[in-house]
Amino acid sequence: MSEISVKVDATCGPAVKAGDTVEAGDKIGNALRTGQTVKAPAAGTVKSVDFRSRDHSFLVVIVGARNGSPEPEANDVSPR
Repeated sequence: MSEISVKVDATCGPAVKAGDTVEAGDKIGNALRTGQTVKAPAAGTVKSVDFRSRDHSFLVVIVGARNGSPEPEANDVSPR
């Protein structure tokens, strides 16, 4: 199972919590220093959201990450 870690600013707080399902492009928080929106790089389930005091941020871990492309149907016979 793949896992992706993303850092978001603690000032505004994360926009997700452990157990949330996210799709690629969903807002998960704000970037450090710039305040720009941080989006999920891939779809999956949020495994954890941990505070990091050394840089005043949250580390959001997304598991089961997939690229957002739908899986082909089992009976899909279209040419590849």
